[in-house]
Amino acid sequence: MAHPLQFGEIDPFVRYGQFLTITSNRQYEEIASYDYRLFYCNGGEGTILVNGTPYAMKIGSVALWAPGLEYSLHLANGSDHVDLIGVNFDYTQNRADLAEPIPPAKWRNFDASQIIEKIEFQDHAALNSPIYANGLQVLRSPLYHLASEYIAKKPFYQSRVSGLLKSNLALIARTAVYTNSVTKSELLADKVIQHINRHYRDDITNQSLGKLFGYHPNHLNRIVVQQTGMSVHHYLISCRINAAIELLQASDIKAAEIAEAVGFKDISHFLKYFKKATGKTTRDFRKQQE
Repeated sequence: MAHPLQFGEIDPFVRYGQFLTITSNRQYEEIASYDYRLFYCNGGEGTILVNGTPYAMKIGSVALWAPGLEYSLHLANGSDHVDLIGVNFDYTQNRADLAEPIPPAKWRNFDASQIIEKIEFQDHAALNSPIYANGLQVLRSPLYHLASEYIAKKPFYQSRVSGLLKSNLALIARTAVYTNSVTKSELLADKVIQHINRHYRDDITNQSLGKLFGYHPNHLNRIVVQQTGMSVHHYLISCRINAAIELLQASDIKAAEIAEAVGFKDISHFLKYFKKATGKTTRDFRKQQE
């Protein structure tokens, strides 16, 4: 039986947080989980099927669904991998005693009576269905920190990951509620966000976006804030920092070259924003990956 809850009452318990790479020989097919599942796409392309509904996963895509739903993960045509940040969680701390990760079961063997927690939100019905959204690169950095915290398991990590998840669930929930009542402004905001996602290396300003889309720069900035919680400038910086993180992880390119590659004209600005976003210098970040 579902437990009634207002969204403002959530206090998430994170049971698992990890970086996952799905390849052609490692795909998840026809399984179901006993707690909530959240996946954020960090690279490559794939598809998640939830109760038969396909959700295309590309960089910035997020999918979230309740326990007891049949799901499977697959590669997209032409893709050899999909990189995901996965989080298993409950919306409350009621079963924090079950601290160890609970693996999903094959769908044919799934026992619904063992579901840990099922929530029914009273204030936003849209949150009771699977949630899917694109263009949420803003989630990359906090979910990266969440998974890193969970893996390291340093003192007080549960409080940290719970707080990180709660703030990002709020952003995902806002997106889900907006999607159920899409307006002209929201469609425009999506177009602006997708443009920034594709062209973050370019010299993008509020004024250049205004000319491109035919709207006042202040209006475009306002609707981007409503959609992402960030101004155009800060969303652009977020995209560049996320791209820099991927280059730091995947190459030995020097920081100055990475800064230029992702669109920063000034290395000092890049280093300042990188440390603000990750809490580390580029050198320390690289050492952590070794």
